[in-house]
Amino acid sequence: QSKWDKAFWARGYYVETIGNITDEAVQKYIKEQAEE
Repeated sequence: QSKWDKAFWARGYYVETIGNITDEAVQKYIKEQAEE
């Protein structure tokens, strides 16, 4: 499992935990990941 997979899981878990994410936040996250 790559470092990216673990980071994605951790962030995904955090997002689910706070239960508050917007489409804008998702797009920002995807854009940041695409740049790496």
